[in-house]
Amino acid sequence: MSGSHGGHEGSSTSSSGPPQASPHGACSTTGTPGGTGSVGVPPATTTASAALHVAPSTSTTSSLLPTASLATLGGSKAQQLLVGLQANGEESEQLQAVIEMCQLLVMGNEDTLAGFPIKQVTPALINLLNMEHNFDMMNHACRALTYMMEALPRSSAVVVDAVPVFLEKLQVIQCMDVAEQSLTALDMLSRKHSKAILQAHGVSACLMYIDFFSTGAQRAALSITANCCQNLTADEFHFIADSLQLLSSRLTSQGDKKCVESVCLAYSRLVDCFQNDPNRLQEIASHGLLSNIQQLLVMSPPVLNSGTFIMVIRMLSLMCNNCPELAVQLLKNNIAHTLCYLLTNSTEPPAAQVELVSRSPQELYEITCLIGELMPMLPSDGIFAIDGALQRPSGCTQDAVMWQWQDDRATWQNYSTSDSRIIEATDARAKCLREDSELASTLIRSLFSLLYEVYSSSAGPAVRYKCLRALLRMVQFSSPDLLQQVLKSQSVSSHLATMLSSHDLKIIVGAIQMAEILMSKLPEIFAIYFRREGVMHQIKRLCDPDATLGAPSTKLSSPELSLGSGRIGTQSSTSPLLTGRPFNGNCLDTTPTLPTPPSQDDDKLQSPSQLRLYDVLKRKRTARMRTGTWRKSRQEDSTSSSFSEFFMKSLGGGRDTWRGMASRTKLVAGNNSSNSTSSSGGGSSSKSSFLANFNPSRWGRCNSATSSPSHESPTGKINFLCHQDKLVSNNISSTGSNSSNKEVVRVWVREQAQRLNQLYFTTELQGASHPALSVLNRLIAAIQQLEQEPNCAVQALREISRIVTESDISPFEVIHSGLVRCLLNYLTASENSTLSLTHDGTILTTIGGLSSSTENGSPTSINVSTPRDTRLRNFLHVFLGCSLNKLSPGTVDLSHIALFSALVTKLNGCVNQLEQFPVKVHDLPGTALSGLGRGGSTSAIKFFNTHQLKCNLQRHPDCTRLRQWRGGPVKVDPLALVQAIERYLVIRGYGRLRDEDDDNSDDDNSDEDIDDTLAAVSVNQSSSSHKLQFVISDHVLPYNMTVYQAIRQFSSPSDASASEADTDTETPISHSAIWLQTHTIYYRPVQEEEQSRSSGGRKGKAGGSKTSPKKKADTLVGDGSIVGGNNSVLDQYLTLTLPASVTVSDPSIEVLALLRVLHALNRQYGSLYPPACYPSPLPTAEFINLKLTAKANRQLQDPLVIMTGNVPPWLPQIAYVCPFLFPFETRQLLFYAVSFDRDRALQRLMDSSPELNSVDSSERVTPRLEKRKRTVSRDDILKQAESVISDLASSRAMLEIQYDNEVGTGLGPTLEFYALVSKELQKADLELWRGETVTVEERTEDNPGKAVKYVNASNGLYPLPVPRNMKSAHMTKLRTKFRFLGKFMAKAVMDSRMLDLGLHECVYKWLLSEEWSLGLGDVTSLDPTLGHTLDRLHYTVLHKRRVVLQAEQEGISGAELQRRLDALMVDGCSVEDLALTFTLPGYPNIEFRKGGADMPVTINNLDQYLQLVIEWLVREGVRRQMEALREGFECVFPLTQLHVFYPEELEQLFCGCSDASQWDMKQLAECCRPDHGYTHNSRAVKFLLQILSEYTPAQQRSFLQFVTGSPRLPVGGFRSLTPALTIVRKTFEAGENPDDFLPSVMTCVNYLKLPDYSSIDIMRAKLEIAAREGQHSFHLS
Repeated sequence: MSGSHGGHEGSSTSSSGPPQASPHGACSTTGTPGGTGSVGVPPATTTASAALHVAPSTSTTSSLLPTASLATLGGSKAQQLLVGLQANGEESEQLQAVIEMCQLLVMGNEDTLAGFPIKQVTPALINLLNMEHNFDMMNHACRALTYMMEALPRSSAVVVDAVPVFLEKLQVIQCMDVAEQSLTALDMLSRKHSKAILQAHGVSACLMYIDFFSTGAQRAALSITANCCQNLTADEFHFIADSLQLLSSRLTSQGDKKCVESVCLAYSRLVDCFQNDPNRLQEIASHGLLSNIQQLLVMSPPVLNSGTFIMVIRMLSLMCNNCPELAVQLLKNNIAHTLCYLLTNSTEPPAAQVELVSRSPQELYEITCLIGELMPMLPSDGIFAIDGALQRPSGCTQDAVMWQWQDDRATWQNYSTSDSRIIEATDARAKCLREDSELASTLIRSLFSLLYEVYSSSAGPAVRYKCLRALLRMVQFSSPDLLQQVLKSQSVSSHLATMLSSHDLKIIVGAIQMAEILMSKLPEIFAIYFRREGVMHQIKRLCDPDATLGAPSTKLSSPELSLGSGRIGTQSSTSPLLTGRPFNGNCLDTTPTLPTPPSQDDDKLQSPSQLRLYDVLKRKRTARMRTGTWRKSRQEDSTSSSFSEFFMKSLGGGRDTWRGMASRTKLVAGNNSSNSTSSSGGGSSSKSSFLANFNPSRWGRCNSATSSPSHESPTGKINFLCHQDKLVSNNISSTGSNSSNKEVVRVWVREQAQRLNQLYFTTELQGASHPALSVLNRLIAAIQQLEQEPNCAVQALREISRIVTESDISPFEVIHSGLVRCLLNYLTASENSTLSLTHDGTILTTIGGLSSSTENGSPTSINVSTPRDTRLRNFLHVFLGCSLNKLSPGTVDLSHIALFSALVTKLNGCVNQLEQFPVKVHDLPGTALSGLGRGGSTSAIKFFNTHQLKCNLQRHPDCTRLRQWRGGPVKVDPLALVQAIERYLVIRGYGRLRDEDDDNSDDDNSDEDIDDTLAAVSVNQSSSSHKLQFVISDHVLPYNMTVYQAIRQFSSPSDASASEADTDTETPISHSAIWLQTHTIYYRPVQEEEQSRSSGGRKGKAGGSKTSPKKKADTLVGDGSIVGGNNSVLDQYLTLTLPASVTVSDPSIEVLALLRVLHALNRQYGSLYPPACYPSPLPTAEFINLKLTAKANRQLQDPLVIMTGNVPPWLPQIAYVCPFLFPFETRQLLFYAVSFDRDRALQRLMDSSPELNSVDSSERVTPRLEKRKRTVSRDDILKQAESVISDLASSRAMLEIQYDNEVGTGLGPTLEFYALVSKELQKADLELWRGETVTVEERTEDNPGKAVKYVNASNGLYPLPVPRNMKSAHMTKLRTKFRFLGKFMAKAVMDSRMLDLGLHECVYKWLLSEEWSLGLGDVTSLDPTLGHTLDRLHYTVLHKRRVVLQAEQEGISGAELQRRLDALMVDGCSVEDLALTFTLPGYPNIEFRKGGADMPVTINNLDQYLQLVIEWLVREGVRRQMEALREGFECVFPLTQLHVFYPEELEQLFCGCSDASQWDMKQLAECCRPDHGYTHNSRAVKFLLQILSEYTPAQQRSFLQFVTGSPRLPVGGFRSLTPALTIVRKTFEAGENPDDFLPSVMTCVNYLKLPDYSSIDIMRAKLEIAAREGQHSFHLS
């Protein structure tokens, strides 16, 4: 990195004129041609610090002088030593010279060794290397050569001459050191000169004595081998062939990881070289390679890192693809079990619920490829002919042996690979699986459901396509019986319906192919399923010529609208729903074709249909531009546009490809006409002709009754090609514009849909008597009853609950019956409102004519006369068995829970079918980047780390008071934040406003004297006041957005339209223009009102979009009775739509709104009944939606999404209003991704997935978190904590703590600080909490037995209630402590630290602004004895109400009523006898009203008393403290960010995990990492795990405190401990006994240094002493 900042020392003096006087091209130090200068900054920086580089205007040579003089020194010294080396016969002199030469070279580099005489020194050293008798000499000569290659890389070209000598040292080993040194030298040589080593028989030489070498030397030998396997030609194979057996055996020998990886690399390179030579591949795979690899893949703990794993799986699929015999070998080797294990961690075929192991998209991609390659190829004609139009032309087929045929013009055309393969041999896989049916069924049974799971859980489009292709291969190949078995457990049909509604053409095509195969193989079964699961509906939708394919529907207002766009207003049919209604516009009207006689030959199917096809293409395109919204265009391109130009360039534009498409277009045209033929001839023949057409080669023209021979000759095909070629060529340019290709596919989809519809779905399943339709009719009848007959509501709900649980009703039917809308209305509409459903009236009609008034489209009115609470109780009565009477307790009948659960499950099924939330993915499976096959693992991170954006900074045209930037274009790190540019300019003085007239100061070039690194200093200190504002085409950029994202979103309009739309793939190269263009960013001063806003509101992205859904009800006590009717708890959830913060639209939104209502009922149904403890009947886990969770995880685990701050908006919006859809871990990831700065989010991500810290620095993700270190004293830690936290509350920096007089620093002391302060806050003398006081003996250094009083609240800490008239000084003190606690908690969460505070759940309810929901149940959980008493009083209150009600009915009042009331007893005595007064029990100083101490409680005011006790205990008495706590918290980050959690989960967020199951042997063994002298089988490690698994909770806490610094584990337990708990062997001098020593720890890296004790008892005792003594001090161990 010479000239790292381009010699700016002299710049201010030497350039007299303005900077633009010297052209940038002349800047010699940076050497970047063109007008942009780039300063050398290491490519791996990903943050703002080194984000902006500007070329200096001048360059000076003075700085180069010292290096030059050094160089001459190095050179002359070398000349002297050279003389010594050549002094033949003087061995001692030579040895001296070679030793000095080693020293010179080991310290040297290109600069200091300029002029080094490489050409003379190398032969001299080789000569010394031949001195067989002098080991020392050989060793040093060998070293000198190695050092020379390190210091002067170009020297390796000369050192190559030494290869034979090096190899000789390996074949005849006289001295081990010389042999190992030779290996090191050869390893360096092999990087560039592997051919020389290979041809000198180097591979066998290196491996000959490999077992005798040290690990380092073995690594070198295998690394040389791997390098020699690159780019082999056929006649070089023999150099490697002899070593294959040895290499194969090295895979399973429990050797070194790096060695195994080198062997894998060698094999992978071999397979790459010979992938098109099946015989060679079989030779490579001999010696048990395949079974060894299978063993290697399933080793536990895993041996391979992610990159090698991907490479090995990819190698297997290449072998299977190009040599089917090897696939057969794998199949017989039980590869199915191996793959099962890789995906689920068990070899058993998966049960009903599949749980996938988390794997990176790239790994999944390769695994699915391999699964696909195990099955026979798909045919390339018939319904699969279209596949060619979808594939990007890939380079790997270019080198294959191609078969060709001659067309009419006598030009030779290539067959497709699959055709060539058919010509060469029938596929061995098919033969094997046919002969061994058992094998076939095992394979398909084990992997079918896994593929489905991978498909639905992985969002990456590349993985999905592969899955779909593999599934198609399985379905195509299976026999009907096998299919029926496998598909029993799979909801294939609803998956297909979802795929057909996809926006991605590739997916739609695959789904149509799958539907076709399934219908042909199992027509009886799927005829019913396809109708019931909505496949038929989707196919009819695709037939509609107006349906937009490959683009989302514009009307996403409601599921019915978007799904039923074709069916609105047609009321004619009798059966309510699924009868094939005539769509507007019969599918065949658009392209009228002449009914051609069936005998016509293919060639003659001429103009009408073809010209029509062309018109359709033209017309469709204009129509799309007109109707499509801006969101569509990117959706369409998502499939394959991104790389089209790239490929066309790299492959020189393939003419054959487009010709192939032409033929496919012809197929399509042929289909259309043949379709109309058969339909005009009446549908009678369809069944028979279908069976006749079972020959796959004719599937493309399945329905045409042509008389041409079934096996067409190639020439038959050709004519067909040529005619079409001319026609379509207008549309398909030679470079291959993607849209026309898409158009071909679109037409194909429409044609196929029409054909399927014609074949299978035009004849109706007769009438409502059909079992599949009866369910639907029952459901619709029940819904009508519910809406129109309020008195029969319970019966109607019963019927609905029966249908939902007992029948297998499909999601499609649930959606289309209108159940969702109906239940939403029923549960949320307020009393006596008439719901006028004008805007949805049309929808109600399509549900089957709910009321006669809808015929003419007038609004349907549903009169909601029943009070909402009654309706809710009706619902709870039916689905949970609760009481209908609001005065009796609402206990749940356990036998009913299944009904509620079934309803939730069904609705989640509907979400799965409807949702189309987009996912942004940055996986670049090799196809994307490399021309040849699936190339290396070029990762997107690497791409971002090595590319920079060119930006032109310009003063905004409206602004005159800032200086104009004259530094030319600036190169910006794409992941730098916008505020980094501001820093950059402000530091260079561009932030100063000047007076209007002061104009000439533009020319001062003071900005050159500031070193770029200064810009980095304060980049992270986000100061609250910004000086400059940045604008791209009138959009003001948010400061915390990455420059890449700002340019993507706001740059040129053409880009914007593409990038705003959420797409499936977002490859960084997709907008290659982004990296080539220079983007203009304008700066201007921040306007005043902006400034006040930006300093006030923090973190625009998250704060703005999410308004807190919860508003606190500030009603004070008094009028309304809380007892038995506080329904406000539910009100905010009972809404017909999701809250306003959700701005995304999606077909599933309505179902989500209903799920939100049901979830609220599940949590808060108790508010409809008298107060008590009401547990939720269903655990929250039942509401989780696995499909959305998989999407969210996939999104949040993509480092690029986090780095670019590019989380798609639906995710936070949906997660914050419907948190129940996602498990806690997912929401925690999301919380860190959207709540804080990017670096924190990255840090979290890296902690959770260590594989991101890959070895390759250009792929590394490095968060740059600013850290602030503070030193505190252990005495009076609370007071110091208050000052430290209040200093840093508003800072984004991470807090690090060190203690006075202790050397320890870093993570351990910091974690301990949080634990210690947590403990301090629980001291009794602070008077913060309610609970009894306990005294604890504490030992400190100066006081061995000091008694300290703490508050012990066994049920959780909750503030002590205080009276209204408390002294203000005392109140201020309390408020200060709670404000501090708020900041302390927020800072802990922000820095991912754990607190050791057992707060009660009610505290968390306050934090989430849910204090309005606190009631009697919470009092009971805080104080069970008091709660029990209040319960009994409350029972009396209920009794009193019943008496009053009865008296009203009987017309009794006055004295008689009073007499009845006085007779009511509590536990056998009257209320007055209890001698209660209006004060808070246990706190006589708190009066409920003035003089409350003298006011007795009687039966008449008992309910008021009860209400006041609850109010004061949980709300009013603690309001001021809790508000202070919230204020403190808000200083650090907004509380609304926490709304993605539930109160009971916040304990986990703040305090980590306290789950005892984390401590069982198996869990511990999986999560601990033995190292440096220990393995999992070491005696000491086994002892330790056994001891830990027997610990009591108190011992667990002290052990954790000792090892990590915190007494609690993070969420997820030991598994989430970062870094992982590492157990290393403590070493001793000879003669020392390990039993005499204690273990020690390094808390910052969770290292436990454990002596190898002789027995388990000694270890247990030593650990206990260490944990007890070793706390509260950090010293060097």
